[in-house]
Amino acid sequence: MSKKAKAATTKRSNGNPKPEPTKCLCGCNQNAAPKRNFKQGHDAKLRHKAKATLDGKEKFTFSDEQLSFLKKAGYITANGAAQLT
Repeated sequence: MSKKAKAATTKRSNGNPKPEPTKCLCGCNQNAAPKRNFKQGHDAKLRHKAKATLDGKEKFTFSDEQLSFLKKAGYITANGAAQLT
């Protein structure tokens, strides 16, 4: 089987489907590994964007999914999330 044909298959050898890659949550639009939110090191990019926005140095727009991650991970409080929206 050629490399192209192998890459195009959507099932594993045991018949189970391969997990789909997800888009990186930092906003870079690159694919993260399946079942992951970020490419390696890109969570720091999102934290930097949030901190810069809260400090008033830069202005970024955050999705609900990004705000949810930042709150869940403990990087911002509910009050901080309100400031980022």
